[in-house]
Amino acid sequence: MSEKQHGVESGDYTLINKSIDLWLEELSATDNEYQLYWKLLDANEQAKAMRFIQEKHRKQYVISHGKVRTILASYIDIAPEKLHFEVEAYGKPYCVADGRPHEIKFNLSHSDNKMGLLWVIMKIWVWILKYGTVKLIF
Repeated sequence: MSEKQHGVESGDYTLINKSIDLWLEELSATDNEYQLYWKLLDANEQAKAMRFIQEKHRKQYVISHGKVRTILASYIDIAPEKLHFEVEAYGKPYCVADGRPHEIKFNLSHSDNKMGLLWVIMKIWVWILKYGTVKLIF
């Protein structure tokens, strides 16, 4: 039986070469879940969240980044708060685990109150259009 941590069943997801996993999530959370997601963010993410003028956007940022950390950590088998993110020359984020870039690629997209996280080995992009339509481009 797998253990549930931060809302994700650990051990349920195996990353296979050239696999694609698509997560569609609501950008809503209880107050307790929001506080948990806030604590998972690093100082840079927390500072960026505080720069949002509208509370709705700040909450969506915290929830989406907390969920990204939780989901990615379940694949890499690392605590979500131990993940670190860097940005490539063209602004694309990548995951750093144990002090080195991780080989996995991902993309986060959101629209209104939904987010999509695409976890991939090969290069792919995802857009979530309003009303839940998903468009994949290889």
